[in-house]
Amino acid sequence: MLSLKEKIRLFVYDRQGAVLKTLRRASFFMALLSLGLLLYLAGFNLSTQTETIAIGVIKVILVYFIFVYALRFFFSISKLGFLRTTWLEFLLMAMLVVDGISLYLFQFPLLAKIFEPFGIENFTPIYLMFIQLYIVVFAGLEVIRSNPGLSRIRIKFSLGLVISLAILGLLGALLLMMPQMYTGRAPTFLESLFTSVSAISQTGLILVDTGSFWTVKGQFVVMMLIQIGALGIISFSTFFGTYLAQGLNLRQQHMVSEFFTSDSRFKTEDLARQIIFYTIFINLFGAIIIYFLWDPSVVFKSLGDKIFNSIFHSVSAFCNAGFSTFPQGIYTDPVRHSYMLHMALLMLVFLGSVGYPTLHDLFGIHHVRDRLQFAWKKLKLDSQISLYTAIVLIIFGAVMFYFLEYNRSMADLKGGPAWITAFFQSVMRTAGFNTVDISAVGSPMLIVFCFLMFVGGGSASVCGGIRTSTFAIICVSLWNSIRGKNVMTIGNREITTDLYNKVISIFLFATCWVLGATFVLTITDPDLPFIKLIFEEVSAFGTCGLSTGITGTLSEAGKWVILLSMYVGRVGTLTLVVALGTQVTKSKYKYPTARIMVG
Repeated sequence: MLSLKEKIRLFVYDRQGAVLKTLRRASFFMALLSLGLLLYLAGFNLSTQTETIAIGVIKVILVYFIFVYALRFFFSISKLGFLRTTWLEFLLMAMLVVDGISLYLFQFPLLAKIFEPFGIENFTPIYLMFIQLYIVVFAGLEVIRSNPGLSRIRIKFSLGLVISLAILGLLGALLLMMPQMYTGRAPTFLESLFTSVSAISQTGLILVDTGSFWTVKGQFVVMMLIQIGALGIISFSTFFGTYLAQGLNLRQQHMVSEFFTSDSRFKTEDLARQIIFYTIFINLFGAIIIYFLWDPSVVFKSLGDKIFNSIFHSVSAFCNAGFSTFPQGIYTDPVRHSYMLHMALLMLVFLGSVGYPTLHDLFGIHHVRDRLQFAWKKLKLDSQISLYTAIVLIIFGAVMFYFLEYNRSMADLKGGPAWITAFFQSVMRTAGFNTVDISAVGSPMLIVFCFLMFVGGGSASVCGGIRTSTFAIICVSLWNSIRGKNVMTIGNREITTDLYNKVISIFLFATCWVLGATFVLTITDPDLPFIKLIFEEVSAFGTCGLSTGITGTLSEAGKWVILLSMYVGRVGTLTLVVALGTQVTKSKYKYPTARIMVG
């Protein structure tokens, strides 16, 4: 005979599947409702009564989520295992409980008091927003995962990248159009969409000034778009695919690994974790360094404003976005003369431009330990190509900038400051920061910049362009052809025909797009100099963000061309790599060899 306790346990566990499935679906709609209410509160000017009602509904919804989490914990067989796998959710729920108890039982807003010394007067809306974003994402994933019909839906990986970035850009534009996101007049749809696409593509070209046009909330949205755009292309796609399908299949893993190195294949979950870890760590470390390097004469509204600006510029630098809250960017006085700050931004941009696999190869604990223990161990070939090519391009760009602009845009700089400025602008081939007036730069250096921006950063980085690895292989193949070698090699490794074809395809695609878009710009904006038009187009496609100052003066059609170029520059080459990485059917027969005259 079963005891009463055992009967109750059997009764509960027999019904847990149906209960949890119903709660998942209810949680998804509750999360959407609470997120909508939070956006309504954050984005619109409301009366006190309406605001009180909305906040009350949100609090009720949060209590519901605490109850659901407790119920899931009760149904779990291994309590410790459940806490281990849901540790982040546990911390968020604990934060809600502690804040609720301290506020309603002791009339003491604990979390708000903790953050008051940092100049953050009302921390509650900030952490509530993060909690609701977390809840709506994971509640939605649970609903899809629990529905076999939805989880069987398959979208081509490359198409998923294109669609996800387009949806993110549109959502960002809609957020920026809410009343509390801007200071004066309402932005047009084109201005909001342009800013959103520029942020998610890590470009930095703008139609309105980031610091004066957008409020702190608007700047926060821009910063989040930069960060999500930098992470989302690969890591979030990998994570969601893994979560929904209990792991990517072999073909999908091959596609994901095309962004990284062959050693990363079949470890897609680890790739996402590594990317997120490096991003958070470097951004926080960079923000701390920037915080202490601000010039004392730079005026901030409060301590919280100084902290926010430090985080904003750290995120913008590491993601190679080039956005700044200052009127003229880093060229604004006195920031333009803060050379130690320039060095910090330079290093952040460089780390973001070499690519995540190279960062892992350089700073990963196991890799560092192996190199210290075994002197013969070297960086992987991918890392060597990315790192050495970037260094060569930086030195080339700095030397060219120094000698071509010494008596022009750097006429007021001598010695060390001039060389720091030259290296800073050379590194900024992948980001949009500038410490000189780009409109005063001569045509020869603008042409050099076009070359540097077109090449872009390393593979699997946040940068655009054709990538340093593509450029390196083109140079090596050219050198091999000059020497008459019929087998192309790099680093004691043979370059296969498939890899070479992929490189040529990327190069031709990028060249054709830049020339075609520039041709259209000469039609839409015939009054502007050709060198400035092609510079603007290459900057947009290379997701660099440097500008001679013509972005806002372009015609509406011209602005749409630049907007589309930023979007294509972010996903175009990536999508092309994935498409070319798919399985190709090989014929079992061969045609006679053709002998065609070339040259």
